[in-house]
Amino acid sequence: MLAKLRNFFSQELKINDQENTQDRIQLAAATLLIEVNRASLEKSSVEQQAIKVALEKSFNLSGQKLDSLVEHATAQDADVTSLYPFVKLINEHYSAQQKVQLVKTLWEVAIADQKICIYEEHSIRQISDLLHVPHSDFIQTKLKVLEQNT
Repeated sequence: MLAKLRNFFSQELKINDQENTQDRIQLAAATLLIEVNRASLEKSSVEQQAIKVALEKSFNLSGQKLDSLVEHATAQDADVTSLYPFVKLINEHYSAQQKVQLVKTLWEVAIADQKICIYEEHSIRQISDLLHVPHSDFIQTKLKVLEQNT
C-alpha cells in the first residue's frame, strides 16, 4: 500500500515537473475566465465562445490545443475552492500591463451576452483585487469594454 502511494506521488510530481510554465499560465488565465463565466446565473454559449476567442487572441492558440486548454480549465474550475494558485502564478509572471489586459478580457467575457450580472462583476472585482490591479484600471477597462459593445 505504501509503495503504491509513493509510486502515485512520484508519478504525479513527474507530471507536474514536466508542465511548461507557459502552459500553466495559460491554464491559470483560462480558469479565471471560466470562473467569471461560472459566476453568471445563466450559462451562455456566447460567453463560452468569447472565452475561446480571448484565449486564441491572448495566447495565439487554435484547434485542438485551444479545445484541450478550455476542457482542462473547465474540469479544473469545477474543483476550485480558491483562486489563489491561479492568481499567484499570474502575479509572478505578468507585468502590470498584462494584468490590466487580463481584467479587460474578463470584462469582455462577461459582456459577451450583452449583460453583466452582479455576480460576474463581483468575480471580476475579486480577481482584479487579487491581481493588485488598481481600482481606476478596473473601472477604466470596464468602461472601455462597455463602450466597445454599444
